[in-house]
Amino acid sequence: MPHQQTITIPSTNESLDLSWDRNWANFTIRQNGRVLCQMKDRKDLRVAGRAVTQAGKVLVPMLNQDDYLEIWCGGRELLSGAGNGDINYIAKACGAIKFCGYSSIVVGIFFILEGRMWVSVTFFSMAISCLFLAWRAAETGKRIYLQIAFYLCLIAAPFGRLLSRDIIEDINNGIGAAKD
Repeated sequence: MPHQQTITIPSTNESLDLSWDRNWANFTIRQNGRVLCQMKDRKDLRVAGRAVTQAGKVLVPMLNQDDYLEIWCGGRELLSGAGNGDINYIAKACGAIKFCGYSSIVVGIFFILEGRMWVSVTFFSMAISCLFLAWRAAETGKRIYLQIAFYLCLIAAPFGRLLSRDIIEDINNGIGAAKD
């Protein structure tokens, strides 16, 4: 689904039409139907492009560190914070997965202090995996990494709960059954 936005250069009242596809693909700036600038993907937008309007104004479109579009003209910011819906969704989901990862580190430290190494290993493994997958999703913009992290959290949470019930301690003591 293509995204579109129109902006105006205040000093000349020139109107510019911006359009892009999912994940900042095929970013295009048009003026009166004429293509001023076209970039094929977000890597090109990170480098910053250049376009000249019909009135001779130089435009510099680029993505900032948070994957929001900025357009500059003559040292003034014309547009700031325009977001691609997919990237905004991925950024929010990455934040949630990172929260789960950092929370797992805290819980793992708690279990180390309690002397339960196997439980802490489970939480540390989940934390490292979640943080790595969130980083990859943010770098590539692909949802598959978030889906894997989400399912990892769903699988590891009950497993961590199971381990926290002293089952391993009972097995180590030779009892073979959990205390209830």
